[in-house]
Amino acid sequence: MDHITELLLVTPHPTTGKLRAVSTVKNYVYNLNKIAKLVTGENISMGNLSYLYNHEQILQLITDTFKIGSQKNYLTAITTLLHVLISNNPENTTAVDALKEYNNTISDIKDIINKQTLLQEKTVTQLENWTTIKKLQQILSGYKKYLKENNTFKKSYINLKPQEKKILRYWLMGSLYIGDPGNPPVRCNYAPMTIISKFDYDNLIEEQLKSNYLVISPKNKKMFSFGNYKNVATYGLKTIPIHKKLNTILNAYLKVLGTFHVADEPQYLLYTQNNTAMTSVGLCTNIPKTFEPSGKNITINSLRHIFISENISGEFISEKAVISEAMHHSTATQEIYRKK
Repeated sequence: MDHITELLLVTPHPTTGKLRAVSTVKNYVYNLNKIAKLVTGENISMGNLSYLYNHEQILQLITDTFKIGSQKNYLTAITTLLHVLISNNPENTTAVDALKEYNNTISDIKDIINKQTLLQEKTVTQLENWTTIKKLQQILSGYKKYLKENNTFKKSYINLKPQEKKILRYWLMGSLYIGDPGNPPVRCNYAPMTIISKFDYDNLIEEQLKSNYLVISPKNKKMFSFGNYKNVATYGLKTIPIHKKLNTILNAYLKVLGTFHVADEPQYLLYTQNNTAMTSVGLCTNIPKTFEPSGKNITINSLRHIFISENISGEFISEKAVISEAMHHSTATQEIYRKK
């Protein structure tokens, strides 16, 4: 698996010629490994990739197992790996043939998704899980009430009971995404995220800026620095100011967190129940758990769709540009996300 990760990291994108972001490669390998386990029962490895060439079997598996939005993600991971394999061995005609079939299927899926979005239609799954930001914020208010009643905000993180730690984590994660309209929901980019002072941040070298940071200044002003996200190759380093409501939430959380961190490691914004730094996959997995009281399956993608639907309408191009900038995607992608 490590060899595959390395290949995807060091092989440039065939169209842009740029290297892929670490977070993107992690997601690709995660999806590729899931397919490998479904087909072979084992983790993916360079010595056993022949099953990917049986495109009929793989396409049937993906169609039967995943919803249409996820199908595209798994197929993109497969085509990316095949591109890399072919670039290293152009004579691999079996891989070339399989790649063509996978790309045709991705094109078909895109057509279906585009027809739904151009008609401003929600899929059945989206309709079942659609809700409002206001209703989801009520869940966060419930978490905050629990934390206040248990005097959690006056305690030290290391002394919190497991339930307190979980509720504090849910409250913060949810707030990062819908706690302040001035900070629209990004993807799974808040983990892993290092907490760093403005002074130390200003002294980072270029390579270090390829990570994500919560930057704290002496005047209590904060910002997010995103150097590792899906579209970093297109949009570059992003520094996003933290607005008033979210700043207040972070102040309360950071007061509890204090100087907690594992020895010889930097301090992170989000930790797991076992006090290890949360990963991007872990964050994506925890968001549905955070909003589980809604009775809906709320993912980060759901939050992004709902936010755009509620905050963008008509032809307010300048407003769209500000929000798309903060959410790390184009205004064209934003239009696809928007729902009536």
